[in-house]
Amino acid sequence: MLKKKSVRISLIIISVVILILGGGLAYYRLSRIQGTVSPTVINAPLKGETETPHVIIYTQDRAFKNEVISNITDELTDKDIYLEIQPIEELSEDTSPWDKVILFTTIMSSEPPENTLSFINDNKNNEKVAVFLTADSGKWAHQPADVEVLTAASNKDENIDVFTKGILHFIEEK
Repeated sequence: MLKKKSVRISLIIISVVILILGGGLAYYRLSRIQGTVSPTVINAPLKGETETPHVIIYTQDRAFKNEVISNITDELTDKDIYLEIQPIEELSEDTSPWDKVILFTTIMSSEPPENTLSFINDNKNNEKVAVFLTADSGKWAHQPADVEVLTAASNKDENIDVFTKGILHFIEEK
């Protein structure tokens, strides 16, 4: 009788621990979910201008990324650059309409969003494509050696400037 009771108690304890760990993992994953950014156009009248650089940024809706994007749009509003901000879910394999294509996304479970991996690999030598990734660890654990990417943590205030400057530098370089 005592043996059965200790087995039951052990099973209850194990079940509670599993539930707590599972709940903690679920909370962590849910708290890291990236939202879908609303499409935005900066300097819309410049869309058809052939002398004007046309830039697209594919990104996600998250406070850190939104702040970086806000800094970029503030900086480019008075410049002759046509800029579109689009959700990463709308990523197009066709880069031909753009002078610059920027992926500004996040690392989840050691990888960027599924729809970006093939794009990154297909465009690793495309000079008009740049990849900027945020990650809690500050790095992309499975980054291919031949892919150039800026990766840093998104939870640090100083990294807002790092990403803002990096993206602006890429947009404005000739």
